[in-house]
Amino acid sequence: MDPLGKGTIIHCLFACILPLL
Repeated sequence: MDPLGKGTIIHCLFACILPLL
């Protein structure tokens, strides 16, 4: 798994957006 991969970015976005929703 790449620390700076798209998977991490997407996961961070969901992790940051889901709680806000």
